[in-house]
Amino acid sequence: MLRNVLAVLAAFFVGGLCVFAVEMMGHQVYRLPEGVDPNDMKQIAEYIKTAPLGSILFVLLAQSTGSFVGGVVTGLISRVNKTTTAIFYGVLGLIMAGLNLALIPHPLWFVVLSILLPIPLAVLGSRLGSKFVSSEPTTSAEVAEGH
Repeated sequence: MLRNVLAVLAAFFVGGLCVFAVEMMGHQVYRLPEGVDPNDMKQIAEYIKTAPLGSILFVLLAQSTGSFVGGVVTGLISRVNKTTTAIFYGVLGLIMAGLNLALIPHPLWFVVLSILLPIPLAVLGSRLGSKFVSSEPTTSAEVAEGH
């Protein structure tokens, strides 16, 4: 159980770093117009109305990358209930996406994908991550958990 909690915490940290990195790349490709304050949510909300499609896609790519990579982390660290652990992480990703949607209005297609993608991508990432670790229990605690 503790290992799964640590897996989710590590996934949240690594996934967050991935989101940040991809969003920074997006900001390099699609710079905000002169005079738009990135810390002013009202200005950002106005910008989103006329933002290039690519800039919005970068945000979706960032969220999706964070969900997938975080899922890989859960698959690498957790030993039991891997899918449940990945789903829990995906729910956290969904909450973060929801916060983004609550702060900044987005196009409907973006809202739908932001809601649909985090959990499946986390589970897919977890399955990939699981392929790189032994499924054999490595400690007496894992043996006791029934794995």
